[in-house]
Amino acid sequence: MHQGVLIRGRMLGSRQQNTQGRNGPITRHEIGIAVSRSNGFGGFQEEQIVIRVPNALAQAGIPLQANSMIDKVVEIPVWLEAWSGQRGANVTYHMSNDAALRDVTSLSHEKNKV
Repeated sequence: MHQGVLIRGRMLGSRQQNTQGRNGPITRHEIGIAVSRSNGFGGFQEEQIVIRVPNALAQAGIPLQANSMIDKVVEIPVWLEAWSGQRGANVTYHMSNDAALRDVTSLSHEKNKV
């Protein structure tokens, strides 16, 4: 059983971001999730959430698994890192180290039937 935050949304896929860190180049592995939110006018809009994947999970194949689940509804356990900088405060989502991607597409379809 997982304690913490679960992100549920439509899988957008994975990507690598290469940046320059203090000690040299850094490769970040990320997963994109689309989440529907109310627009306040009776409709919905889609927001993208970027979730960072730890290197150990990236080497274990999570990015490939994410790409095989594009457009499916998934749940991903995450932990949040709050931070502030020159442009204000923000939150970075990190996939939990012991986490797995869970396909919940069939659960979402069942919920929409009710």
